[in-house]
Amino acid sequence: VVDGWFAELVGRPLPPGVTALLHMTPARRPWSERALPVIATGAPTAAAIADQAERVHLVRPGIDACFAPRPRSPEDAVALVCVGTICAAKGQRRLVALLRQLRSPWRLTLFGSVDHDPDEVAALQTEIAYLPVAVRGAANPEQLAEAYASHDLFVSLSASESYGMAAAEAAAAGLPVFALATGELASFTAPAARWLLPRDADDGAVSERLATVVADPEAVRALRGQAFAGEPRSWQVVADEFAAACSQR
Repeated sequence: VVDGWFAELVGRPLPPGVTALLHMTPARRPWSERALPVIATGAPTAAAIADQAERVHLVRPGIDACFAPRPRSPEDAVALVCVGTICAAKGQRRLVALLRQLRSPWRLTLFGSVDHDPDEVAALQTEIAYLPVAVRGAANPEQLAEAYASHDLFVSLSASESYGMAAAEAAAAGLPVFALATGELASFTAPAARWLLPRDADDGAVSERLATVVADPEAVRALRGQAFAGEPRSWQVVADEFAAACSQR
């Protein structure tokens, strides 16, 4: 099994005889020397790659056991948290610009690698000056789970996701979700505890909905623990599905 990112890193197509693990639709074309069996981690990727693969197995991610709802101490401002590599595609700078316009109190914590897009990180640092925004960098699951206990709402303006791993973990930890409707967010978030906007929603539409949500902290906190639809999948279940997919070569 070879991760699809490998094709991007080495600058050449994946060779015959491997199974490709694809998290996103490969940017490199051709990404393989011939049609390969593929394991996709999200339905959008599986659909996009179907006509280029020998066959496609959809194996969605699991959720670490640490992501379970914890008690939350109330505060005046709505505490928002966003998780993802700091880069233009994830929309953190757009999010901050829209939050700046709100009259209701809020605070935002950003988790994610700051090494991928230095120019975007520098622009973000300028944008957040004098705002209640903290950039925490990359974090492990336990650190994120602990952070979710002191936040009210997961928010993301990422315009492209294959599954939506960060949102899934946050929802499993109890946080309602405010995001663009990408990946499979609509499948694992409960309708009553989510605000999903069209992927192409303009700033005005996002700002208007965000202002309404942030203006009512008690309503947001009342949804705590109700965000994940169904039961989170364990990594053991995922491992079994992954092994089964590999054995079907």
